[in-house]
Amino acid sequence: MTDARLPERWLLDRRLLRISGDAYRTFTQLLLFAVANRTDGVIDLTDLDLIPCTRREDVPALERMELVEVDGDRLTLVDFALTQTSREQLEAAEAAREAERAADRERKRRKREEARAEPVSPGTSDRTSDRNPNQKHRTGQDRQDRRAAREWGNRWTTPENGHADLAPDERELLAELELERSAAGGSDD
Repeated sequence: MTDARLPERWLLDRRLLRISGDAYRTFTQLLLFAVANRTDGVIDLTDLDLIPCTRREDVPALERMELVEVDGDRLTLVDFALTQTSREQLEAAEAAREAERAADRERKRRKREEARAEPVSPGTSDRTSDRNPNQKHRTGQDRQDRRAAREWGNRWTTPENGHADLAPDERELLAELELERSAAGGSDD
């Protein structure tokens, strides 16, 4: 996107202060048209009817204030080269942006290729190679009996009463779990 600039010095520019509101609107519309169409400030007089809010009768006032020059069937915005970006500059900037985008795409492509070429470590799997797109992912939930035993083991106990608030079958299940844990050499502490 290209932006037209209205320099701050134009706020007090006598040329702009002395024209009517309609002439000012015509001037800014001419400026916007020239920037949008990359004309470098040169506009065919036949295009005036195509530019919204532009009045042909305002052109002589703009010419008297030396804001535009009329030469045959062309109108030139006098300060365009000083205040706006030229077609050549815009095209160079676009080419630079496109070159940067192409370089970025190439960097990303090389990074993807490097990632594919890296060997998979033992004990891990290549996530993309064997994934079935129709298979739902597993959530890895605990088995119900182990989760219940772990919850029961978190209840308050004393050496005197052991697991006093547990039912006999719960105590038996907890004892089995503690036996498995001690055989495996692990603990939850």
